[in-house]
Amino acid sequence: ENQGRETLHLRTQGPSALRAAATLRLGAVLQPEDRVSVRYSLHERPGVKGKQAQRPLLADPLAAVGADQPGLIRAWELLLPDGTPPLPAGLQVLRLGPLPASRRLEQWLTRLPGRQLLITEAEQRPLDPLNVAEQFSEGLDHWWQRFMAGRPLPAGASAGQPQAMQNQAMQKQALLQDWQSRDGRVLAALDQQLPLQGAVSEPALARWLARLLPQGLPVMLAASSPVRDWLVFAGAGGLQRRCFSARGASGIDGTLSLAMGLALAHGPTVLVSGDLALLHDSNGWLHAEPDRPPLVVVLIDNGGGGLFQQLPIETEPDHAFETLFTMPQRVDQIALAAAHGIGQRQIACLEDLPDALSWALAQNAPVLLRVCTDRSCDLSLRKHLRMVSHNGDQ
Repeated sequence: ENQGRETLHLRTQGPSALRAAATLRLGAVLQPEDRVSVRYSLHERPGVKGKQAQRPLLADPLAAVGADQPGLIRAWELLLPDGTPPLPAGLQVLRLGPLPASRRLEQWLTRLPGRQLLITEAEQRPLDPLNVAEQFSEGLDHWWQRFMAGRPLPAGASAGQPQAMQNQAMQKQALLQDWQSRDGRVLAALDQQLPLQGAVSEPALARWLARLLPQGLPVMLAASSPVRDWLVFAGAGGLQRRCFSARGASGIDGTLSLAMGLALAHGPTVLVSGDLALLHDSNGWLHAEPDRPPLVVVLIDNGGGGLFQQLPIETEPDHAFETLFTMPQRVDQIALAAAHGIGQRQIACLEDLPDALSWALAQNAPVLLRVCTDRSCDLSLRKHLRMVSHNGDQ
């Protein structure tokens, strides 16, 4: 963007043609349909070669950008909003598509004093709920062509004049290296804090599913905690596969049915779901016949809506919280799956996870793997992991 200004890539969930990816001197946040277009080669365009790795790139796993993108920051959600490097004056952010499921990202973007440009692919509706970004709706490729041609961009999104000053390049590289150094420390802390042993926690499950599942195997993430934990804890493994999720006010509607359809369309697929989301669409088990889609359902049974326990909600009396928000159910989901002729297994500890996944994938049919977690303990664990990520203490 403009002369002498640092730029950061934010890749969110975007429509279809995010064509410049990490080769811009910007950051971005992307999503599933963007995978093909994000590979569009800007490396051969004039003025781009050698610069693509000079900007931090923050990517939503739903963007399907791949784990090999230059400048990729894998633990960015744990660094935000206060654990990032000191931000240079005039920092600019390029946002591609709508925002991912991260309140901390929203807080961070709201605080930034510099320009933010939100690029969409022919989506004219305003997509910035924060109301802090200029929106360019003609697509990233069109914006890039105008930028390179030096033509004025609409709505104040003007391109700056090229400036090949060595000190600027050094500043940009130093910013990226600072982000990557902090990112590496957070990833090392997660490896130490979340070993493949002991009782199953939701953060550990997200991290190890991303590592143990075959590379490229599609994953559907149910709304609420599963999609958020994958974003925060899955790391590079979460970016090595297509990820799907239904967002919005009706995000848990049709969770199992949609996953069945994905398995029919894409082959072996894994659904990671909480107990309420799965129960809400339990009739989806009827789609098991006659085609027997190869779907592995990993059920996180934490006794209700664990996401609400992560929100600052107070009730009077205290026990009303269970009734109004977490709503634990008494349904035996193992028995319910069995009633539909679905094979199932209970996973007792993290050490059981590799064998259980191998068994499930070998069935080549709908199966259920159930893990029981403690939402109160997981809430404390998430807070501890964020503290470790910010201060480096073990």
